Amino acid sequence: MDTRIASSAAVSEVLNIDNYLVWSVQVRTYLMAQDLWEIVEATDGRPKPENDEAASKAWTRKNAMALHVIQISSGPRICLLISLITWAKDAWDTLAAICRIPKLLYYASDEEGYMTWADRMKTYFINNNLWEIVEATTEPPMPEDDEIAFKAWSQKNALALFLIRESCGSNIFPRIGNISEAKKAWDTLAGCQRYVDFYSGSCLHSLEN
Repeated sequence: MDTRIASSAAVSEVLNIDNYLVWSVQVRTYLMAQDLWEIVEATDGRPKPENDEAASKAWTRKNAMALHVIQISSGPRICLLISLITWAKDAWDTLAAICRIPKLLYYASDEEGYMTWADRMKTYFINNNLWEIVEATTEPPMPEDDEIAFKAWSQKNALALFLIRESCGSNIFPRIGNISEAKKAWDTLAGCQRYVDFYSGSCLHSLEN
């Protein structure tokens, strides 16, 4: 758990799963003081530049500022989860959803093997409309091609990635710690499970063999 003091003036401690309530109050207060909260709580989205170019530019600037505050107020382990999200509102809502997930749903058991873990996580993903992210056979949507689809994908990706990362065990975590896409993390664990003891993290064979 990341308990480091934040470099951001917005919070006294970076976000981790256990301090969300205090963190969210501090960040919201800071965003309000900086006249940025309207970006996070807005329901009408970004103004179209063809309708109002000045308003669109102002929104883009404020969105970047608000997103930056959220990012630097989060610990590295949490920040990576929202690294592909480009809207401050989506980042805020996604972190709220992540921190509401009961820990019982993503516990890491020292006695659970890969197949049992994979079956358990797949069931949860299916029941919560996240399996499509993990089993995808096509590349994720690009924001310049379909912004709405990308926004939906990036939020679901963050949720699925969080569950994979937090449930795989501390010994296995380094193998996927820098991966920002849930599918790639899932496939990485599936690909190496034959060679690695899932919870000791020790290599059974060289991954290059």
